[in-house]
Amino acid sequence: KRKASFDTLLIGFMLKALYSVGNGPILDTENASCFSIPEGGLIALEPGGAATSQGTAAGLSPLKFEPSNDIISAMQFIGSHSLKSLENLALPKEAEQKILKILKAYYAYHLGIENLKSGGLVL
Repeated sequence: KRKASFDTLLIGFMLKALYSVGNGPILDTENASCFSIPEGGLIALEPGGAATSQGTAAGLSPLKFEPSNDIISAMQFIGSHSLKSLENLALPKEAEQKILKILKAYYAYHLGIENLKSGGLVL
């Protein structure tokens, strides 16, 4: 019966789990140009402080990402719909990989496991 991608459903589950404990990322900020892990979601950067999609740039933390509008829209859609409604959704593999990279960094930072050797077992 399942027609969608497992990773898309995993993204949905990860977002739902964060929102259910009150620690979900902020995804509705206008004029946002960056996703900041420590600041909890989308933020507007100061002029001259552009991030890159790899999460690093001169003077920026590797915990900041510059997701495309498509990535932000996908995260907003998945975060605002039930897991049941995602059963026929499959994001492109590249989009899934980018979102999972952001979410894994978000989980590691907010759970305090980013420096644990066994952190890879959790995420």
